[in-house]
Amino acid sequence: MSAKAIDEDGLDSALVRLESVARTYGTGQSAVVAVRDATGSVPARARLAVTGPSGSGKSTLLQLMSGLDRPTVGTVSWPALAHRHLTPTRSIAMVFQGPSLIPALNVEENVALPLVLAGQTDRDAHAAARSALALVDLTDLSDKLPEELSGGQSQRVAVARVLASRPRLILADEPTGHLDAVRGAHVIDVLLAAADQLQAALVISTHDPAVADRMTSRWRMSEGSIRTAQETVRL
Repeated sequence: MSAKAIDEDGLDSALVRLESVARTYGTGQSAVVAVRDATGSVPARARLAVTGPSGSGKSTLLQLMSGLDRPTVGTVSWPALAHRHLTPTRSIAMVFQGPSLIPALNVEENVALPLVLAGQTDRDAHAAARSALALVDLTDLSDKLPEELSGGQSQRVAVARVLASRPRLILADEPTGHLDAVRGAHVIDVLLAAADQLQAALVISTHDPAVADRMTSRWRMSEGSIRTAQETVRL
C-alpha cells in the first residue's frame, strides 16, 4: 500500500497519498503529536483497515486523508481525484463513529441535506437520498425520525448520507464502535456492499480484529506512526 501506484498512462493513480505526514496539536510542553512520519497511499477500490489501540492516531490519520484536517509537516495529496493538492470534497465521504443525525429531520431529509447544502436542487437531492437508502436497505424507514431508529439503523443512515454523493473514497472512523457485534457486522456488510456497487475504495479505522479481518489490506498504527503495512491472505 505504500508503494507508488502508477496507471497505464504513467500517472499517479493513488486516490490519496501521505508523504512524511505529521500532525501536532498545541505548542511547547503541552504539544501532542497525534500522527508522526506517516507515509502510504490508497489505490482505487482498496479495502484497507487502519488498526491500533485508542490514542494511536487512527482518527487523526483519517481526518488528514479526508482533508478535514491539515498536516503540521509533510504532504497529503489526492493524485487520481479532481485536484492533487486541493481536497476533492465531492469524491471523498467520511462516516464518523456516531451518526450525528439531525433530530428534527426524517431519514430521507437527513440524507438529502448535505446535497442541498452543496447546491443541488431539493428534487435531485431527495432522488439521490432515496437511491442511497436503497443501497443500505433502509427505504422503508425514509419517513422515520432519528429517535425512532435503533443504533444500527442510525449508523446505516449515516452511511447512506455519505454514499449519496457517490464518492470514490469512503473513510469510516470506528463505524462499529458504539454497536454490538451483530449490528456492527451488519454495518460492515453495508459498507462493503456499497463500496463494491460504487466501485469506491474503503478505508476503515478500527480496534476490532473481526472488522479488520474483513478487509484485504492493513496498516497498524502505534504512537502516531504506521508501524506495519500488510496484505491480508485469504484462504
